Amino acid sequence: MEDQLVFALTHTLNPDKEKRKQAEEFLAKSSAKEQFIVALLKVIARSDVDNSVKLSAAVQAKNLITLNWIRTGDELRDKFDSKRYFGNTAKIVIPESDKVLIRENVVEVVALAPDLKIRKNLAVCVKHLCLEDFPERWTRVVQDALNLLATQDLGRVHAGLVVLNCLYKKYAFKSKPEQREPFNEVVARTLPVVQQLFEGLMSQNQTNPEAAMLIKLCCKIYLQAIMMGLPPTAAEPQRLQTWVKLSATVLLKSVPEGEQPGTPGADPKFGWWKAKRRAIEILERLITKYGFPKYCNDWPDFCALVTGPNGVAQQFILPAALQIFKMRFEMGQYVSDIVLCTSLVIIEHTMEFASMFKTIKPEIPFFLQQVLLPTLCWKEETLQEWETDPQQLVFDLFSFENVFASRGESFQRDAAYTLGSLCRLRKRYALPRTLEILSQVMSAYKQNPDNAQSALKMCGALRALSSLSGLLMEDKTVPHEQLLSEYVLPAFSSRFGFLRFDACDCMSKFVKVTLSSPQMEHAVADAMTSLVLDKELPVRVKASCALRKLLKNGTFAMHEVVRSKIEGIIRTLLAITREVAIDEVLSTLQAVIKRFPDSVLPLAVDICENISQTYLRYALEKNALEEEEGCETEMAAMDCMESIDLILSALCSGNDKERAVQVLSSLVRVLGPLINLVFVVGGTGGLNSNETDPLAQMAFVCGQTLFNGELPTVYIDMLESFETALHMIHLICFHTRSVPAQFWTLVPIFAYTIKALGSEYSEQMFSVIETMIQMDPQGFLRPGPNGISNVDIVFQMVGASIKECCDAAYEAQGQEENDDENDDEDFGFDQDMYQDDTILDKEAANAAYMFSTTLQSCSGQMDKYVKPIVDMMFTATDAPLENPWVFTNFLNVIESAIYYNPQLAVEALGPEKLGVFIQRCLEYLESHLVVSEKLICILAFVRLLTIPPSASPQQLNAERPNLIIAISELAKNLHKLREVIAKEKATLQEQAQKAAKDPMAAFKAAKAADDEYDIEDMGDENGPTDVPEEYNAWDLDNDPQTALTESERMAMFAQEEVDEDEEDEAEDLEATESPVDNIDEYVFLYSSLAQAHPDSRTAFETALGQVGLENSEAVTIIQQMLAEGQKRSG
Repeated sequence: MEDQLVFALTHTLNPDKEKRKQAEEFLAKSSAKEQFIVALLKVIARSDVDNSVKLSAAVQAKNLITLNWIRTGDELRDKFDSKRYFGNTAKIVIPESDKVLIRENVVEVVALAPDLKIRKNLAVCVKHLCLEDFPERWTRVVQDALNLLATQDLGRVHAGLVVLNCLYKKYAFKSKPEQREPFNEVVARTLPVVQQLFEGLMSQNQTNPEAAMLIKLCCKIYLQAIMMGLPPTAAEPQRLQTWVKLSATVLLKSVPEGEQPGTPGADPKFGWWKAKRRAIEILERLITKYGFPKYCNDWPDFCALVTGPNGVAQQFILPAALQIFKMRFEMGQYVSDIVLCTSLVIIEHTMEFASMFKTIKPEIPFFLQQVLLPTLCWKEETLQEWETDPQQLVFDLFSFENVFASRGESFQRDAAYTLGSLCRLRKRYALPRTLEILSQVMSAYKQNPDNAQSALKMCGALRALSSLSGLLMEDKTVPHEQLLSEYVLPAFSSRFGFLRFDACDCMSKFVKVTLSSPQMEHAVADAMTSLVLDKELPVRVKASCALRKLLKNGTFAMHEVVRSKIEGIIRTLLAITREVAIDEVLSTLQAVIKRFPDSVLPLAVDICENISQTYLRYALEKNALEEEEGCETEMAAMDCMESIDLILSALCSGNDKERAVQVLSSLVRVLGPLINLVFVVGGTGGLNSNETDPLAQMAFVCGQTLFNGELPTVYIDMLESFETALHMIHLICFHTRSVPAQFWTLVPIFAYTIKALGSEYSEQMFSVIETMIQMDPQGFLRPGPNGISNVDIVFQMVGASIKECCDAAYEAQGQEENDDENDDEDFGFDQDMYQDDTILDKEAANAAYMFSTTLQSCSGQMDKYVKPIVDMMFTATDAPLENPWVFTNFLNVIESAIYYNPQLAVEALGPEKLGVFIQRCLEYLESHLVVSEKLICILAFVRLLTIPPSASPQQLNAERPNLIIAISELAKNLHKLREVIAKEKATLQEQAQKAAKDPMAAFKAAKAADDEYDIEDMGDENGPTDVPEEYNAWDLDNDPQTALTESERMAMFAQEEVDEDEEDEAEDLEATESPVDNIDEYVFLYSSLAQAHPDSRTAFETALGQVGLENSEAVTIIQQMLAEGQKRSG
């Protein structure tokens, strides 16, 4: 087999497509044969095979092992089924005999691998075997690795370290003692050997790349040993000191000239730079994981060895970190950014220790003047990009990865963070000196504002102020206004765009400062808003982002400046979004809309049209920088949708309802293509005309109809916009009281999306369809493309959802599922999508509500559906449902069917089920919470009471008195609930009128709403402040002056009381109206009885008399309802 494999693997690299295909097919068929993987390993071990073929064999072996190692013949599915390699997608089962041979030989094959690429792929195999088989079935791997380390062959030594590294990775992030027991034994056997090897390499002062690779692996092995736990062997004092000294030596070791940047072929990502990175990670991990006594309760003795007096941190780690900066900023030697960043982390943590701060304190001037402040300045290559490619620069500066970069990804950002930490923690020593240096820099710029070098240093000073903004604003001794007026504001008019950029950013951080006069506030806001119209793109984008902070934290006077320029600002923001996809700019646009809705609404159509076109451009145009900016473009596209939705919401919540309806109606033309694109491409993008699933066929036909036969290609994820687009449909339909015809064409697409994607969007889709049915029942009943019936589709959707909910309830109780032979198999829900029964419950409740709305809206046109709906819902109420609100929604459907046609509904139930249904309604009467639930129950009970006794089952006649009592209870509670809602609406209306008359009150309300969620700047400014040098940072935790009182601690963890009545009231205020909401229950009761058969009226009077014997209050309520109903009918 080996020769055949070599031949096939050779031809997988053949430029001839046909030969390549034949080779791949041979490999796919052969992969299921016994000893196929063993043969691949033999090919790799052969000396007469080309390295490119060996690499192909290693890749094939890696894929087969990682995908199939634990597979058994009984497995039916596998999460890796979608992976492809050499055309082989078939699942295979590796025989146990093959596994034994692989485990016995794979380590030796790693040692025989001729280059790093092959060894890297084989290492993945070893790692997977370690994960699955060590220690139970593969104990020999440890000895195999040690045998390799005992040789004098550096290649075999490297292989041994690779294997050990794979084994250590298995336990690197396991923290429980019981999980680490086997690992502790491994460390005891192997770590001393690795240490001996490390010491030997360092004693020889090796400088070749091979030695660097070995040292890097030694460091990785030790780092993984101590990552989440401390093996006893690693905790030995002498061993700790040895590893720290070795790591520090590696960190400070002179790098060979050939690996310095600027040398042809050099790459700081590899060789010694990788070794240095792993070495400093060891030093950093020892401090952060084991250096702080309050976090190191499990290893107090080891903690003392690390950071105690004369510990390794004091002796070796801190001096090494300080020396790194001397090497870079005094000696001019190259140091990689990741090493610099990690050194900063070490400095930040060691300054918390009083003993080590004494070492750092004399170096503060050096750190400020030569390290931190110069690092904050613009880099030369960034300024070149500013001139040559400002669009790319904007993407780089405002990308998600840059804005939310974690520690270690940007030395400049980390330097700003370290400056803030230093000045906060050791304020009395660092902050005065920092402000003195910044004052010198800013004064020098003030004297010579046209000098480029002065401007660059001024940028560094402004960035330093930004990083210290929280600390400075807390300090009342700092002359904030003087600082802003003398240094920051003048920079807004600098001829250097990069300085205007930083001035705007700095000012946005100090907007919360209390200024002395409205004139100063006006000057600040005017300067910041003026830069929104700047001639240079990066400045405009930065000013746009800063504007959001001005709106969030600025004063009323500042907001009025923005209002005065609102149209120009909005048009500039729209222009920026057309030019670059920056989601922060769109977030600013949303903030402007929220703060000034009345000023924005006259521009609503124009704004929506611009944003809609921008969204379509993001979606439909493939950008040359797609891979780099894809995430940012998708986020910007989502912000486009949210901005439009925000405008629609502002329109709908305004006082001019007539104007809102006109604008919403005109926006259908603008937003229709966008909404169609979202749902058609997002929901049916993978469908074609050959679909066999009837629902998929319908969805495909509807998609083709909306796009005239050809679906466009999009370059963003449409699913991300589903929720917002659904809300837009709801707003348009609900507030215009109509449904555009194109929205009905989307119903089959909604149904297919729910079927294909599960419950993620079903709840909201059900709610939107329910709104559409309520607003346009005739449109709902009208056939769609190719005669598609939306009624049938909705029936299938609701049925599938409710069955899933009930099946889950039965399964939770250990019962068999309710297997209905008439289930529509064309519409199924993927059970795997449901992770929480609450999701199923919410979805089923919304689905049931859609049935209720259909029956309440489509008077006289749903007769043929009454029986199947009633049968389905009664069966659903048999399920052991835990949530009463779900059960109530199911009852509401049957109540709606009775209201729709009591004769049909009663016939569908039959006598026995009718009695059970009435009992369930009476039992769950208090679960009818909101207005529509109480009202439909009253209407249904009244309908039942109007059926003549001769035409009623005995079960109904027996319950007539109880139905009357129930109606009185519901009516009484409904009256109270409506009073509460009316009072709340009056309060809201009064607040709105007050806000309209008093702009300051509106401003305060908006600011209070913003402050409630003001978490944007949290995190950088937490922790102790101004710690004296003789104290550790955590010593102040027990300081009586800073400690929380018991009452303060209790207040932090107190549970907020929830008023359930207020929740129900809020639900009624927010919910869409029900089709029966306008029915007056008093008039309905009176007119229904007046028009009823005489026997029905007689039966009613008799039952009422029976009620009066035990419940006079109920009789009084009913009599009052009848009298009031007659009065209102007159």
